[in-house]
Order: sequence, then C-alpha cells, then structure tokens
Amino acid sequence: MNEKRLNNGVDFIKQHYDLLSQAEEKYGVKIKDLVSILMWESGLGEFTGSYQVFNIFVGQILFLDEAQKYAIAELEKKGETNPLDDTAFAAKEKRRLDYRKKDAANSLVALLRYCKKYDMDPLKQTGSWGGAIGYVQFMPYNFQYIIDGDSDGNKDLFSWPDAVMSAANFLKTYGKYSTSAKKRWQAIYRYNTSDEYVNGVILYADEIWKRFKN
Repeated sequence: MNEKRLNNGVDFIKQHYDLLSQAEEKYGVKIKDLVSILMWESGLGEFTGSYQVFNIFVGQILFLDEAQKYAIAELEKKGETNPLDDTAFAAKEKRRLDYRKKDAANSLVALLRYCKKYDMDPLKQTGSWGGAIGYVQFMPYNFQYIIDGDSDGNKDLFSWPDAVMSAANFLKTYGKYSTSAKKRWQAIYRYNTSDEYVNGVILYADEIWKRFKN
C-alpha cells in the first residue's frame, strides 16, 4: 500500500484501460480486482522469477525429506530441540510434505503436457521459487485457464493481453466471481487461499480505483 505501488496501479489502469474494460465486459471481473491481483502476484510484471521451474518441481518431489533432515540437524547444532519429537507436530509436518510433493508432481506433469502440446522446451520455462509462471503467477496445473488475449496464436503469460484475460478467465471460471462482496471475496480466495491475501487484494483494489476515479 505504499505510494509507489498505488501510483503504479493507477497508471496501469490508465495505460491498459481498453484491455481491462474488455476483460471486465467479457468475464464480469472488476478492473480494480484484476489490477490488484496482478500487482500482488508479480508487482505488475516486475517480479516474475528466474528459476527453472522444472528443477523446482523435481527438487520438491525428491529432496523435501532431505531438506527437512538438514534443517533439523542445523537446529540441533544450535542446541535447539528437534520439533519432530512432538508427535502432533511431526504428523502435521508429514501431511504438509506429502501435500507439497503431490502438488509438485501435479505441476510437473501439467508442465510437461503443456510444453509437449505447444512444442515448448520445459527446461526453459522460468518462474518464481515456488514454480509459478508469468505476470499472473499461474501454477502449471492452472494453464487450462490461459487465454490468447490478443489472438496472435500464442498463449503467453508474459504478455499483458494474455495475462489480463487469463486472470479474468480464472476468476470467473474457477473462482465463480461475481460483484457481490461474498462472491468477490470467495473468487479471490480461490486465486490464493489466504485470508490475508484476499484482504490485501481488496484493500489495494478499492484504493487504486478511488484514486483513478478522482
């Protein structure tokens, strides 16, 4: 909510108003919510990550247990207790790691299928430390929601027409977005399942829209 980010959001609306209006008309997603999500996800394209996502997913599948062992060993070197000695915590951690590995496997399969379908090199796809890609920070299993927003024959999440339309499509199709306060909140939550995230998106969205209108 700093001034730089707020001003960037207002400027983005001005620069891409026609595109954002088209997305709002087609999918019913408010312009301010699209811009806010794009700011929260990638800083309006400033932070998309340069990690090789293929390696991220393989690493999560194969080495999460080893990473946990290493982290615990480092704690014990400092004289701290092993948190896994708490059976309840240990069970919770096992569920968390099992989920992360399953999620990584789903992402890897989706990435490979998508790259094969569109003749792309999976080893050249870059993204965040968690494996999310593009201005919209989609995980590969959400690539089904990508839209060719400029009708150039390519689906490119590093293109604003494609990114804006894809985010709107995701919110409407998967999130069941509508303009009521409840449905709006629920749709944004499905984009990122965090109460803090949703509250932040709405706070930023409402502020930039107020500034834009004024």
